[in-house]
Amino acid sequence: MRPNLLQHAKGWPTVAALEAAITTGPTKSGMAGIDPGSPSPATKALIAAVDRPDDRPLWVTAWGGPNTLAEALSVIRQTRSKEQVDRFVAKLRVYAISDQDDSGGWIRREFPGLQYVVSPSASPDDYAGATWTGISGDSFYGNDVEAADRSEIGDAWLDAHIRKGPLGSLYPKVEYIMEGDTPSWLGLTANGLDSALSPAWGGWGGRYVFRQPYGETRAIWTQGGMPIYGANSRDRVTGVGGRVALSDQATIWRWRNAPSRMISPRGSIGP
Repeated sequence: MRPNLLQHAKGWPTVAALEAAITTGPTKSGMAGIDPGSPSPATKALIAAVDRPDDRPLWVTAWGGPNTLAEALSVIRQTRSKEQVDRFVAKLRVYAISDQDDSGGWIRREFPGLQYVVSPSASPDDYAGATWTGISGDSFYGNDVEAADRSEIGDAWLDAHIRKGPLGSLYPKVEYIMEGDTPSWLGLTANGLDSALSPAWGGWGGRYVFRQPYGETRAIWTQGGMPIYGANSRDRVTGVGGRVALSDQATIWRWRNAPSRMISPRGSIGP
């Protein structure tokens, strides 16, 4: 697999390098799992990544609960000066797939200077309204079902284009939604939209506004807002059959076909 990839681009890591980068975080969920006095291997790795001599921001993409980040911040706060803590926090960018434990809310309360992108949720019942569900949750969550093109988000498309060869054949059957966590890093793709520079610009990871939702102690990058006040995260998109959708989910599904249409010097890089 790697020799084939190297024919198209340099820098693909070895198996050993990938295995060395994989580690484990706290063994219990949420704040109950953190232990600043005996931090997990993933916590130590995260701190080391932030401390690298690199001026670029470090993105933390949370597909579940972010208690590894909570533990890292706890360690830093106990072992460094306020100025050092502020520099550490300023280097971080977080995109969380909703709140899947209690550590996300704690982080936002305790470290108000941290850039945090999230649709806050008290329970899984709140996931349906979250922006990230626009990746493929049209039918499962009932969002923009008529307007969104669903031709590339199901098992039929995966069978035809992805489940091929020794690696693709391992792609599992869709149980809930396809690639539900993908928006957390998709906006970091170098596709010309530069949405990583500002969540308000919109891109493959969605569009967000800086405001203070109900229950939050300060403003965060999130969805919602009112057009009358100049803060509105929704996109108006013309979809299938000319149907128009105005929603947060549309800020993601509007780009659904774009990755497979990107062109490289060697030709299509999509499926």
